[in-house]
Amino acid sequence: MYGPGLPSFANSLTTIRPGDSIWISLTANSGQLSGSVAAGGTGSGRISIAASTFQPASDLAVYDKSFNQLAPVGTDVESQRYYAPVIIPDGAVILSMTVAFEASGGQVQARLDYTPLGNGSNASQIFKLAEVLSSSGASPQTVQAYSHTVDNGANVYFLVVDLTGGPGTKLKGVSIAYAGS
Repeated sequence: MYGPGLPSFANSLTTIRPGDSIWISLTANSGQLSGSVAAGGTGSGRISIAASTFQPASDLAVYDKSFNQLAPVGTDVESQRYYAPVIIPDGAVILSMTVAFEASGGQVQARLDYTPLGNGSNASQIFKLAEVLSSSGASPQTVQAYSHTVDNGANVYFLVVDLTGGPGTKLKGVSIAYAGS
């Protein structure tokens, strides 16, 4: 955590690394946010999606959520799947996705998908851009994305996360790298 004006023991944030998901809380009186949000130079960037952004797929889900962690309380099917919208600049090409997670006693699966704006519930019109499986390696894990140019006028982009081990499976955050815009 870092907060201007807080005592030093409360300001424990010392480093932000590429791929880290961060939560920024601003108020109208906070002034201007300065610094660079783009990583990798002109025409490229990275967006981060905090665990608190995700919503359960089922109204019956029972889960714990903080600003930087999402975990089901039990192993029931209703508490396993979560969604979050993703806003990527129009015309950008998605390069990779990094997911931070814990997976003891179960599996974490995170997918970056898109579907045409007019799609209702037709699963055959949902297209995968990137997928992280906890069974493929340790956290944080980065995968290359399928080549795709973002078209916000025609498509909706979103993340789907399955946490299939109860409290031992936790999502910490997701980061998506892109080029162009």
